[in-house]
Amino acid sequence: MSRELFDMGWRKPIKKTDARRVLAMGFSYYCQTKRFAGFRPRHPVEALLGHRSAAGHAPC
Repeated sequence: MSRELFDMGWRKPIKKTDARRVLAMGFSYYCQTKRFAGFRPRHPVEALLGHRSAAGHAPC
């Protein structure tokens, strides 16, 4: 059932998007993406921290 839900909601958008841009807040989204798409999506906080450090700001 998990794969069917992933295929219905996530598979097409993920295929169209660079994996570095895929974010997942919930544990189930994270796990399904890792299992069925073969990569670990970042949490939105990871993306914000990466953007902050790329802009030259000190880590929090």
